[in-house]
Amino acid sequence: IVFANQKDINPQDPETKVAPIVVLINKNNTGYKVFSNENIYPNSFADAFKNLVIKNSFFTIELNNEVPDQYTSDKYITFKYNAKDDTIFLLKYGENINWNDTKTTTKICTSKDFGEISFERYNSDNIRNFCK
Repeated sequence: IVFANQKDINPQDPETKVAPIVVLINKNNTGYKVFSNENIYPNSFADAFKNLVIKNSFFTIELNNEVPDQYTSDKYITFKYNAKDDTIFLLKYGENINWNDTKTTTKICTSKDFGEISFERYNSDNIRNFCK
């Protein structure tokens, strides 16, 4: 479930930055395990939610951003559910920046770059620190 925040983002007001993404895992039709993260979007880069793609035990959160007359960007954050451990962890982070001068910057990093990051601990503001 991807929630939206109905307020305009104001960097000085933390309440405008809360828009959680919640994952519910069915537990044999007796209840759900709940995973939640409020640090995916919006973030310090003013990324906006674009799409959620789910396939088998993987899901990708797509974000986008635009700075007029400078660039547009798309970010792809892929998580994997591990049924054995009943955990969700970050699998891959990708970013494409399309600069207005027609250059494209692409960044992709995997668990080899950032180690194991749980869904709950993922933070869009600092993932770039792990991607060389």
